[in-house]
Amino acid sequence: MTTAKQTKYPTASFHRDGNLLHANRGGLFQLVGFGIPTGAIGTAVCYESVTVLDARGVRCTITADSYGGPFTVCVRRAPGEREWIGVADSEAVAEAALARLGC
Repeated sequence: MTTAKQTKYPTASFHRDGNLLHANRGGLFQLVGFGIPTGAIGTAVCYESVTVLDARGVRCTITADSYGGPFTVCVRRAPGEREWIGVADSEAVAEAALARLGC
């Protein structure tokens, strides 16, 4: 008898402009945690980094530089439960805040 692989929550996937930025099996990493908070863009809290476990169980810390600029993390803590969190350095957060103000 075979059983389906159980998803270990919370999970994370990385996105920019609606596009998935990585090709991990199943599109998900197991979330370990976030780095230092850098501010907020709109209602999304941003951090300098995100740490995940890859499909092999290897811990990886990923920054905005890893993907060529700021990106969002879709965190799933349970089926159907999603939270969007930003990964951006403080300079990118400040630039986004000024852009939202029309400066």
